[in-house]
Amino acid sequence: MVNEEEKEITGLCLTFIEFKLKNRNFNIHYLPKEHYPTKENYLSLKNTYSEYFFYQNDNKIYYWSKVSQPQQNISNGITITVNTQKDYKIVTKILEVSIIEFFRQKSQTTPIEYNKYSKCHYILRNEVFNKPIIGLSVRNHISISTKYFKKQSNCIYGLTISTDLSVQFILNKEDLKNNTNLVYEDLQEKEGKILANSHNIKKFLLRRYGKKTTIKELYYEDKTKSKLSSYNEENKNNLIQNFLNQESFILIKKIYGFLNKQKNNIYLPSENTFSEISLKSLPLINDIFKPEDIGSPKRYYYLERQHKYKYNGTYMGYDAQIKEYQPYDYNENSDVTNISVICPKEYEGLVGTFMQQVKNNLEQVLHIGKVEFNNIFITNDSIENYNNVLSNTGLNKSDLAIIIVNERHKNLPVIESPYYVCKAKLLGRNIVTQDIQEERLKNYNSSIINNISLNIYAKLGRTAWTIEKEQNNVKELIIGIGSARTEDKHTIFGIAQVFSNDGKFLVSDCSSLATVENYVEKLEKHIHETLLGIINSHINKQNSFRLIFHLSMLPNKKEELKALNGVIEKLKLANFDFSFCFVHLSYDHNFRLFQDEGKSEIKKGKYVKLDTYSALLHFGNGNATPLKIDIDKRTVGGIEPFIDIYYLAKQIYWFSNLSHRSYKPAKETVTIKYADAMAKIMQKLQQVKDWDKDIPSFDKRIMEKAWFI
Repeated sequence: MVNEEEKEITGLCLTFIEFKLKNRNFNIHYLPKEHYPTKENYLSLKNTYSEYFFYQNDNKIYYWSKVSQPQQNISNGITITVNTQKDYKIVTKILEVSIIEFFRQKSQTTPIEYNKYSKCHYILRNEVFNKPIIGLSVRNHISISTKYFKKQSNCIYGLTISTDLSVQFILNKEDLKNNTNLVYEDLQEKEGKILANSHNIKKFLLRRYGKKTTIKELYYEDKTKSKLSSYNEENKNNLIQNFLNQESFILIKKIYGFLNKQKNNIYLPSENTFSEISLKSLPLINDIFKPEDIGSPKRYYYLERQHKYKYNGTYMGYDAQIKEYQPYDYNENSDVTNISVICPKEYEGLVGTFMQQVKNNLEQVLHIGKVEFNNIFITNDSIENYNNVLSNTGLNKSDLAIIIVNERHKNLPVIESPYYVCKAKLLGRNIVTQDIQEERLKNYNSSIINNISLNIYAKLGRTAWTIEKEQNNVKELIIGIGSARTEDKHTIFGIAQVFSNDGKFLVSDCSSLATVENYVEKLEKHIHETLLGIINSHINKQNSFRLIFHLSMLPNKKEELKALNGVIEKLKLANFDFSFCFVHLSYDHNFRLFQDEGKSEIKKGKYVKLDTYSALLHFGNGNATPLKIDIDKRTVGGIEPFIDIYYLAKQIYWFSNLSHRSYKPAKETVTIKYADAMAKIMQKLQQVKDWDKDIPSFDKRIMEKAWFI
C-alpha cells in the first residue's frame, strides 16, 4: 500500500491540511470570567490545572483537558456543547491544542514556540547542511496554524503549514575569529550575541567566502553537489527557488503523511476523533478554494491607442510599443528637458557614451522632446566633493539630476553617503534625482538603458502608459498607505500614494513628522486634505465615487486604521456620495501554493478565493508565497464597505503592470511597491541635515512625481 506522502499531488495545491471530525459536537466546560477578574487570578488558575487548556472568549473561560486521563478535576465547571458549524473559533482552538500537544509528545527534544504576531506555532528541526557553515546554524523552520473557513452553510477546518530556513549565529565574534581567522567586529549584536539579521548574514558570508552569496545558494550547492557560478543571476535565482519549492513540499507532505497515519492517536476532547485528514490539489469538494486565472490588462498609449497583435502573431516588446504608439501623455511641443550629471572625473569618457544612449532612448523611444545634459565633474567620489557641487548654479535650471555613485555608497552611514545626501539636498531644491552606479557605466545593455530612461520619465512626472479599467460609472481612487519611523524610533510619518483606477499616478504624499502620541491626528488631517484636493480636481462631486485603500505591512496598523476611519467620517459629513474599502495586503502569512509539488511555476494572475473577505493572488514570481488579500469588513460612520473580493484582486493584479522601474509587469502591485519604496527612502533622508524635510509633504512640484522609485 502506498503511503500518503508517496502519492503525487498534481496541479495546484494549497498547503491546507483539511480535518474532518467524526462528531460535530464537543462537550467541554466553562467558568464565569467574573470569578477570575484579574490577570493574576487567571494565571493562577492555569498554573494550578496545567493538564487543561483555558481559552477566554466573551464573558466565559472555556477549558478542556489536553490529555485523555487528567490527574486533576475542576469541580465547579459548567458543561457546554460546542458545535463545529457555529462555534468556529472555539473548535479551531480545540484542534490547535490537540495538534500541538501531539507534536510535543512525539518530539519532546524539539522546541515548539508560539508567535502571537503571526499566530503560528514554530517547530525547529535539525541542521540542514551536510557540511555545516562554521559559526552558523541553519535549520528547517516549520510554521503551523489552524484555520477555519465558512462556506455557505458549512465550515471547514484545517491546518496551514509552511517551511523556511532559520539562521542563527552560534559563535560570538571572538570564537568566529579563532575558528575562521577572520575579523567580524562590525557585525551587530545584542547582549553579546550576534544578531541573525540580513545585514549581518550578508556581511558574514561575504567575508567568509570572499564573494556575494546567500544561505539559499549555499544550501542548493550543498544538497545538489553542483555549482551555480556559471549561471546568470536570473537563471540562478530560478534554479534555487524551484529547488527550495520542491524541498519544502517534500517536507510538508512528510508532516501530512505522519499526521494522517497517526490520526487515531491524536487526542481530542469529548471522545471525538478525526475521520479524515487530507492534503489535495485544488479545488476541494464543492469547488472550495477553486483557482481562477486573472488575465493581464491592456496598456493604453497616446490617444488611447493600444497594441494589437498582427495576423501572424508577431510579438512587440513594451519598449517597442511605446516607441510605435508614443507615451500616454505625449506632447509634440514639449520643452527642452535639462538634466545635470554629477560624476567623478575618472568616468568622463564612460559617462559620455552612456548618457548618449539614455538621450537617444528618451528622445526616440519615449518621445520626450529635446534632452540637454549639463555635466558637472568632481575630483573623486568622496562625500565632500559631492557636497561642494550641490551649490552649482547650473543645477538651478535642472529638471532632474543624475548622480553617478559607487555601489559601496549605499552601505555607508546615511550622512556619509553621496547617494542619500545628494538625493535629500537636491529634493529640498525641488530637483528629483536618478542615481546610476558606476559599474553600470561599464557593463550595460539595452534593458538597463530602457529601465533607467523609464525611471527618468516617471520622475519627471510623466505617464508612459495607463491600463484598462473595469467599465463602470463609478470613479475610483486607489490609495496605497505606508508609514515609517525615524531612526530614533520616537517620531513617525505616514505615506499616501494616490492613483486613478486607470493607473495614473496622481500624487505621493508624506505627512509631516509626528510623535507617537499625535501621529493619528496628523495623519488623518494630511490624508483628508490630500483626498479633498484630488476629489476637487479629478472627480465630479455630483457623482458617486469609491475610495480603495491598500494597507500593507504597517507597523502601526491600528493607528493608520483609526486615522482612515476619521477621514471617512469627515468625508461623510461633507455630504459626498461615496463608498470605501480598506484592503489589507500581506506576504506575512502561512498559506503556500505549489504547482505539481513545486516542480512547475505557478501562472501569473492565479487567484484563489478563501472566503467572502479574503483571497490569495499569485504574481508568478517563482516563490510559493502568494499575496494575501483581506477586506476589512467593519462599517465606518454607518457606511458599509465595498466587499467584491474578485474585483479588488483583479485591480491589484492589474496594478502590477504600472511600475515604472521597468517595462515588465512587477512581481507585486504598485501600491505596495511605491509606498514601501517611499517609506524606506524617507526614513533614510530624515537623517540628512540642512535640507527642507517638508518638501515631499507640501510641494506639488515634487508630490506629483514618482521621485522615490
